[in-house]
Amino acid sequence: MHHPLFAEHGISVWILRLDRIHPEVSGNKWLKLQGWLNTLESPCRGILTMGGPWSNHLHAAAAWCRLQQLPFTAVVRGHEGQQTQTLEDILQGGGRVVWAQRQAFANTLHWKQMAQQEGLLFVPMGGDGPAGVEGVKAYFDQYHTHPFDAIWCAAGTGTTLQGIMRSRLPATSVFAFNPGIHDEQMELQVIQTARETGRNLQWVRLPGDHFGRSTSEQFNTMNAWFDNTGIPTDHVYTGKMIAAFLNYVRQENHLPRRILLVHTGGLQGNRSLMPGRLKFVG
Repeated sequence: MHHPLFAEHGISVWILRLDRIHPEVSGNKWLKLQGWLNTLESPCRGILTMGGPWSNHLHAAAAWCRLQQLPFTAVVRGHEGQQTQTLEDILQGGGRVVWAQRQAFANTLHWKQMAQQEGLLFVPMGGDGPAGVEGVKAYFDQYHTHPFDAIWCAAGTGTTLQGIMRSRLPATSVFAFNPGIHDEQMELQVIQTARETGRNLQWVRLPGDHFGRSTSEQFNTMNAWFDNTGIPTDHVYTGKMIAAFLNYVRQENHLPRRILLVHTGGLQGNRSLMPGRLKFVG
């Protein structure tokens, strides 16, 4: 991948476009969903899963069910009446939305029991869990001959990072980018996986953290990145990771020479932004 900054610092950078794996079931969401589907002994009869009103995971799982002509139920954190383009896509595709406020949403056992009663596969929020990790691992195993020195990936539930570290990918250094998620348990799980797999883990955050909020500076960086590379990014995960990575390249004296950046998809979420913020949407 060509970028003026990379040439200036003498490094080779690749970006793995998971956003292009499937036209509708985007990014790492497809890998994790595959892992959960592989746990079934008989064909899937539908899915019940959880997320927020702009959830990339919900959007991807709903698209898969629509394509397979299977029932889909989205348990959405929030209050009835909220409208987003993500939820419109789910409803227009024949999916069902069940609203749940914070305390009810957190009652995972209740939603598991509902899925069981309705004969649906329960998939945790974000595709989290051992099955999701295995789905990511199976995909990244194919890159075992690629001699990367370091890999960068954003963390949501931490499932993708755990799958990468458990895979045969040879990169010893893993840069885990936290986009502003305050989840100590997630970070501890990722750290434990790094210890078990012998990976050199380094957490990265944007200066000031912004508490997960996107900023005008970030949008400018995303637009400049698009101008230089032609690669669109989402404003929650990969867009912020790219900004952190460019800062790292500018400031670090001893850089890994062969670096892989993981684009985890989620471009549909850019529709939540005001028009004109980005030169691209998805």
